[in-house]
Amino acid sequence: MPLIGVGVDVIEIRVVERMIHEMGEKFLRLALRPSELARLPDPAGQPMFVSRHLAAKEAGMKALGLGLGPGTAWRSFEVVDDPSGVTMDWLNPGGEAVRFRVAVSRSAKTVIASAWAFGDHAVVSPKVEERR
Repeated sequence: MPLIGVGVDVIEIRVVERMIHEMGEKFLRLALRPSELARLPDPAGQPMFVSRHLAAKEAGMKALGLGLGPGTAWRSFEVVDDPSGVTMDWLNPGGEAVRFRVAVSRSAKTVIASAWAFGDHAVVSPKVEERR
């Protein structure tokens, strides 16, 4: 599959921790798909887990040249840990599937993710089309 784009995002863990504290389950349901919620660790591990997933999803949106909006909500992306590393799929409502390879690194305060988007006929923004 051809490369569509590359995106990078940095998340401050304390911001995610505050959102979990203030919004609880509502925030978790906005950020994560049911399969991701099923893997959610105990409360002490949730800020890192959610930060990691959000950084990957935001990097994926940037790789596609998209922002949060119709069809590109956080729940439109599913992060999967597999034996070969982290992958992510965009559950594109009107086009071909987009598969991502994701690299995630973290410190005590931040999580950074890089996402490489691959696909054949993905619906992407005009900015990405111009770069092709």
